[in-house]
Amino acid sequence: MSGRPEFEVERFERIAAGPETVLLRLAGRWRADSRERLAPPILILDDGRRTRRVAPLPGPDDASPLAGPDPPQWRAAFSAPAALLRDGRVAFALETTGAIIDLPRPKEAARRAAKPEKPAPAPPPAPVPSRGSDSAVLREERRRREDAERAAEERRQAMAALEARLASERTARGAAELSAREARDELARLRVQTDAAVRGGERQTRELGDRVAFLEQARAQAEDQARLAREEIAAARERLD
Repeated sequence: MSGRPEFEVERFERIAAGPETVLLRLAGRWRADSRERLAPPILILDDGRRTRRVAPLPGPDDASPLAGPDPPQWRAAFSAPAALLRDGRVAFALETTGAIIDLPRPKEAARRAAKPEKPAPAPPPAPVPSRGSDSAVLREERRRREDAERAAEERRQAMAALEARLASERTARGAAELSAREARDELARLRVQTDAAVRGGERQTRELGDRVAFLEQARAQAEDQARLAREEIAAARERLD
């Protein structure tokens, strides 16, 4: 096994969380030569035109996975725009401490069977209606059934809207956390560049000062040589006279 962590995918599935949002659920194990705590993985979505980075949604598991020779299972969920996944050309990957791991395409999650409702207690036996009242009984029974179906549909719609709102709020919070992390990284990079520029300016100032001192010394030496030459010329003229 290489020094970088490797991710062993056990489950990667998608489930609709609303008309505009898809929930991506991922489970697996992080293999490594030694035990180490990794940074919270970021899900990368690349459609060939743009690369998106999505932070994991808050959940019961620790967002920072534990890697090692025999690691525990790690689970995470991510929220993504449904429109991005419709064309089927999106590539998936995970990015964490010193590693980018390619992922397979997520599978459509199997729909869970609805839990059967507890049957209502049987009503007391009604008096046997006469032939003329059969149609009225059927209409009443039909009305009750329609009311029950309408109430069940309203509950399903309310639950779907609540799940979509929750997923949207989690996505917004994840995007805000990612933006804050990117801003901190950019600030740190600018500080490093600023410190390097200051050190470079100080070095150039020292070099310029050394150059000026050297030229001043050369000028003084030239003036001394010129003065000695003038004195030698004057002495030679006196001897000739």
